[in-house]
Amino acid sequence: MYNRNFYHRLPHGRLVRFNPVGDMYGYTLRKARGVRLNPQLSRQTTELPGWGRCWTVRMFVGFNVHFRPMFKLADLVGETRNFLSNLRWTNDKGISKPFPQDSSFIAQRGVYTHGETGDVVEEDSGQVIIMDTVLFDKAIFLKAMQSLAEHLVVVFNQREVIVQVLYGDVVRDTWSVVQ
Repeated sequence: MYNRNFYHRLPHGRLVRFNPVGDMYGYTLRKARGVRLNPQLSRQTTELPGWGRCWTVRMFVGFNVHFRPMFKLADLVGETRNFLSNLRWTNDKGISKPFPQDSSFIAQRGVYTHGETGDVVEEDSGQVIIMDTVLFDKAIFLKAMQSLAEHLVVVFNQREVIVQVLYGDVVRDTWSVVQ
């Protein structure tokens, strides 16, 4: 663990410096004074087996419409949060609750071959990553994510939105959601 500047020479000879900022945390398998126990248990369970595995989706959304840049990452964030805030789900006790808006976004540049023209297109795009931290029933979570993808493909005027479905960080399925 480094708590001060250190230098590293890259294979091609360039010297780089790492300067850590912020709080440092130590982790150990055994409880020690001033050190956190690793791994931390999730809020939903106190049992260690299976910890860390949940359903996750990763959606790829393009920002071009008819080869012209039309959207930005901020649009994707806003649309996703707005859609999720209007979703509701019912828990075991029959209480209706708002769907969590917890999500991560990645701005990226993508290259793809256009399905109709065969043109190779380079465009800005974004990823929406949503983890099922509430531990919904699989069907409920995936149906909500399908609805979100159907919404995004229309709002962003895309031919398709690609959705990867992961469990425990392993891709289990890939969907093509179209208008």
